Amino acid sequence: MNRVLYKALLWLHPPAFRKRFGGEMLWIFDEAGPHRVLAFFRDAVISVTRQMDTAFRFVENRGRDDLRGSADGGRRPGLAFVDVFKQSQEEHAPSKRGRS
Repeated sequence: MNRVLYKALLWLHPPAFRKRFGGEMLWIFDEAGPHRVLAFFRDAVISVTRQMDTAFRFVENRGRDDLRGSADGGRRPGLAFVDVFKQSQEEHAPSKRGRS
């Protein structure tokens, strides 16, 4: 049960972070034993918070750069987030090269 909850916390991380660190984080969780579960949950919550903060700051800054001079004053972070999300999905999508 604890492992399932920890995996859910790992799933909340951005895809690139999960791909790079998720397996290692889960392996360390499994090796640590039941007496360390609360420490790992706390660490995962802090990590998700930091990663989301970083992602939102990136989106906010990108939105300002991309939309500077627009009629709404260059602040449309919701639309900028959609662009970043689409770009992220394209980067992580399986390659279609070589298909007929």
